[in-house]
Amino acid sequence: MRIRYVLKFKNPILVDDHWPIPFLDGELRLLSKKSLVDGVEVILPNQPTQLAPRIKETPNLPTKASIIGHDVRIEEVRERLQAAITFVSCYFDVEIPNDDLEVEFIPEREEEKVDIKLREMKFTRSPKPLQMSFDILTRAIMASGKMAPPHFVATLVSAARDRYLQDQYIDSFRYSFLLIEAIYGEGKFKSKQLTAALCESPELVRIVSQTLAEPLTGESLSESDTSNLLSASASPQQVIKHLVEKRGYYFHGNLIHSDPWEPQEQGRAESLALLALQIASQIASDSAKPMFAEEFNERHFNDAKRIGATLSMEVNFTYKEPGENLDRKASVKITVPGTKITSKNSRYVARQFLDIFERETPTAHLKSAYCKLLDTNEPVFEMKFHDKSEQI
Repeated sequence: MRIRYVLKFKNPILVDDHWPIPFLDGELRLLSKKSLVDGVEVILPNQPTQLAPRIKETPNLPTKASIIGHDVRIEEVRERLQAAITFVSCYFDVEIPNDDLEVEFIPEREEEKVDIKLREMKFTRSPKPLQMSFDILTRAIMASGKMAPPHFVATLVSAARDRYLQDQYIDSFRYSFLLIEAIYGEGKFKSKQLTAALCESPELVRIVSQTLAEPLTGESLSESDTSNLLSASASPQQVIKHLVEKRGYYFHGNLIHSDPWEPQEQGRAESLALLALQIASQIASDSAKPMFAEEFNERHFNDAKRIGATLSMEVNFTYKEPGENLDRKASVKITVPGTKITSKNSRYVARQFLDIFERETPTAHLKSAYCKLLDTNEPVFEMKFHDKSEQI
């Protein structure tokens, strides 16, 4: 059996000439259209059919069958290619993503056709769509005509976020810390003075406190000194000191250290990168707060009304006044910008309704509320409130 692996470059490469190269116990070829190379093909001949994936049938389970992989050569091919790309990267920006791989198991003899049940597999990571409410874009466009955009902050937090999503946690931490240091470090660079400057910033301490109030979330955060510190309920000042210490470790030359960091050991920095990114993201959020000025709320609504992009909703509610034995019913109409029901405009209407109820009937007990679109009677939300104060 031959195994054929196809791995694609993140960006195509212009190569003047190429031919097959001996690779492991097979050959490697560049995949090209004319001179533009977009990936590599690795072919390993004379491989045992036991490496081919198997289909395990499970008729009594909801999933009637599953694929069991046996190909131990995949990681060997990946590691060798990544090692080669490391040398190339000293000269050029070349990358082969680990999550984009095609594998083909090709029979070389007639009897192998029976053993190989599944002959092709493809591994890829589907991009997740970014979820963003429309008013973020409209506010940004309005704000861009009124004030200077936060270029510096956005550039660094975007770089930190991008590196984190690419599992480049060390670089992600570096970009996040550069932002933290630039905004709150007062130009200090020695560890002791920098730690003091950061710890004495009320704004940074507040941001770190907010970050610590919500636990770090990751698919598989590795244990590290950062995760251990956070699990011990560290104070904001302890976290800031830790970040500065890690800045000294990851920013400066490390080959002479007793415990040097290695670029391929990204997992050790995952919790650190996530912590720093959450802090940097809060800094960025604060920098963009002018987008939510009241004048932009009005413009967003007025622009929507001008083109007819509004929704009229009616909230029917039941309430009870103190001392009364009967339930009262009433309704309120609220108009919001939009062309369809979303979680955001539903929450907005709910908040508006509750504010109106508190303002106009401050002593009443709200029992239930049901909201619908006026035009179509389509439900928007339903709330029930339980009050035990009168049950004595």
